[in-house]
Amino acid sequence: MNGQYNFAADSFKWSQISISGNTTVLKGLTNFNFRSVFSPYQYDNLDKITKKTVWSQGKILPEFRNFSGQFSTGVSFRKIFDMIAGKEKTDLQDPAPSQNNSNEKDNKAVDLTKEPETDLDGKVDKEVKENSLADWFENFNISHALNFEILRKNGSDTFFVSSHSINVSGNIPLTKNWSMNIGNIAYDFKNKSFVYPYFSFARDLHCWQMNFTWAPANGVYSFFIGVKSSTLSFLKFDYGQRNANTLFTGRF
Repeated sequence: MNGQYNFAADSFKWSQISISGNTTVLKGLTNFNFRSVFSPYQYDNLDKITKKTVWSQGKILPEFRNFSGQFSTGVSFRKIFDMIAGKEKTDLQDPAPSQNNSNEKDNKAVDLTKEPETDLDGKVDKEVKENSLADWFENFNISHALNFEILRKNGSDTFFVSSHSINVSGNIPLTKNWSMNIGNIAYDFKNKSFVYPYFSFARDLHCWQMNFTWAPANGVYSFFIGVKSSTLSFLKFDYGQRNANTLFTGRF
């Protein structure tokens, strides 16, 4: 809570009173921040402040002016997979291992280094495939933000959503040397539009590095290949289109 009283002022000695705070909901997945503003002075029918205090009019509490809140959520795909599977932190706490349990863990550790089990037709077990696909997306993150306000105007309260969006970003290790980065794929629920997605592909060429980035929303792209060593950094090829182009967008 924050408010001031200015003894030296000729009028409007009281400042507005603000109350702010934050908390977490949904088992700590979502943060909620809020701020509310109250006025010690009354407002007229034209929504203009007057010199009359609420206490001079027989009221006890200051006059409500506005309230703003924000729900923000950030969670990784791995955490979502664990939640769907019903995994809790308490499940990770095992009893004190005995000699037999220690041998079993050692055997499991050895089994993890083996090749995936195959059937008589030489096909990889289906469960192993599914786990490998899930591991591809474990580095992805989802963030969601909802901002809203309640305003007091002309004696009535108005509620509106100032912004509401969801964003997905992450990295997929396609192979040992290939990786794909998907950044800022967002959807704006208020304006009903997608917001500036971009894709990036990287290839490790041992002593060289190659990157290609493309932002389809505005047609910007770039291509880079160069030596990893900083002493030979001048050995490179860097080409990019920083403005909207006709190759990807079709605009002339």
